[in-house]
Amino acid sequence: MFTPREVARIQSFPESFILPGSKTVLYRALGNAVPPVLMWEVTNSVIEAMTEDHNYEEKKLQPRFRTSKSSIKYYKPGVNN
Repeated sequence: MFTPREVARIQSFPESFILPGSKTVLYRALGNAVPPVLMWEVTNSVIEAMTEDHNYEEKKLQPRFRTSKSSIKYYKPGVNN
């Protein structure tokens, strides 16, 4: 079994991160935590995506997504009678 400090290391918390509380509380808190390094990467990816130019041309899409037909029949009231 891992100690709370080892779990914190696995989750990418720095060694300076203070772990107050009982082992039960720490395991629960660390288990529910979002690893700081993961959050950093996700945040940077979102910022990058939000600042990119999103003028995609349809021709850049893969042909199968433009021309594929669904094998599932969808019915819309008043249209597919």
